Amino acid sequence: MFILQGQGILILIAFAAALLIGCIILPYLRSWHLGQHERLEGPNSHLVKEGTPTFGGFIFLIPFVFISLLHWWHNNIAGGVTYEFAAALLCIVLTAILGFYDDYVKVRKDKEGLTPKRKSQYLLVIYLLYALYFVFVQQNPQSFFVLPFYGTVTFSAWPLKILFVLFVVFYLYCCSNAVNITDGVDGLCSSVTIVVLAALTYMLHLQIGKASNLRDFIQLDNFAFSAVTLIACLLAFLVFNFHPARVFMGDLGSLALGTVVSLYLLQFGWMLAFLFLGVIYWVEILSDLIQFIYFRKTGGKRIFKMAPIHHHFELSNWSEVKIVAVFSAVTAVGCFLGIWLFSL
Repeated sequence: MFILQGQGILILIAFAAALLIGCIILPYLRSWHLGQHERLEGPNSHLVKEGTPTFGGFIFLIPFVFISLLHWWHNNIAGGVTYEFAAALLCIVLTAILGFYDDYVKVRKDKEGLTPKRKSQYLLVIYLLYALYFVFVQQNPQSFFVLPFYGTVTFSAWPLKILFVLFVVFYLYCCSNAVNITDGVDGLCSSVTIVVLAALTYMLHLQIGKASNLRDFIQLDNFAFSAVTLIACLLAFLVFNFHPARVFMGDLGSLALGTVVSLYLLQFGWMLAFLFLGVIYWVEILSDLIQFIYFRKTGGKRIFKMAPIHHHFELSNWSEVKIVAVFSAVTAVGCFLGIWLFSL
């Protein structure tokens, strides 16, 4: 196993640190009145959540980033410097900062937050910079993706690499927004993402067994370890976020989680695996898109009682706990299919 004794201790420290951070910052978030404003057009059951503190993403992101960096630095000393993981972590932190800014605007200036156009512009710039690094700059430049039952498709010509950069930006943008929109029920985004990260960790573990050199082993270990660390931090966050939630992760957390899932899959050419591991994510965002288009085309008619689809089930008298359980189970099925198609 790639989780060695020392790594296991670090993961336990990350879990304990997340619990401690939650206990420390929650009273401050309340006293500073950093509560979320519920939309009037949302489910009536959500009105009681008015004022629930947001910015909860700090609870899991701080220990995740710190412990992951510590492990990456230790691996660099042991096996030579690699910057791919550090660049990925920087991208995650930048999207978290954007999410923090959006949350701050919501609680202090305008409850709608940043305009979709402005938020998208910032996000696209972050992802474009990372895509350029990923394709052209990093030590082993990457321009490929994996097709089930076929193998690896590689883009070596410059015009194709430019197209691949645009694809990477589009992929990261769509996937991160899909994860972001899933954060609408207590514990939903956290629980679904834990299942996805568990599957991703297993896929990375299988690749570690096939690593042909020390550098590849360390690269895989960096991402696998950080995925397990994030699982531990999210489990601690659920102590505060499970229904009835005492804190919300906010865009600070959900945008960062979207970047983690999509970017880690990208790193190893598993972009298409998002369709399986992230089945709930894209069902959520597609339900929102379908509802919007149908509403516009029919002059006000709706397919779902409310979108995204978790609100539809809420208005169908599903409890939030049931929604989380069912959506997590569906995610687990999608993860089994993704592992079978892309790893076995």
